[in-house]
Amino acid sequence: MSEYHVVTKNDDGFTLLEVLAAFVILAGSIGLIYNFLMSGMGRSEISSAQMTAILIAESKLAESEMLPSQAEGEIDGFHWAVSRTPQNRNGGNTRRQPLKLDQIKVIVTWRGIGGERQYKLESLRPAVQ
Repeated sequence: MSEYHVVTKNDDGFTLLEVLAAFVILAGSIGLIYNFLMSGMGRSEISSAQMTAILIAESKLAESEMLPSQAEGEIDGFHWAVSRTPQNRNGGNTRRQPLKLDQIKVIVTWRGIGGERQYKLESLRPAVQ
């Protein structure tokens, strides 16, 4: 009996087209991951700057009694302005008010991602005598 050997082509490797398709998918995936990470870092920077502005505004509100009625300054790239105005709640009535109040406004501005940003804080406090 005679044996016949069938010679088959062995396709164990990848074709050039498959390798190129894999590289395109890999490059797209890396691009999406990079974009996701960069936008997350941008949001983190915005959040950090807003928290700093809030802390500055709260500290200036707390020390507003010791500041003149109009004051401003700068701290690490954050510009702050404080204004204190007396509140006349009796509308011209000469009766004595039980408590005189000042309206305190604090505005903190800074340059951030996308332009200038601002945080405002307002409060009523007993008037400084």
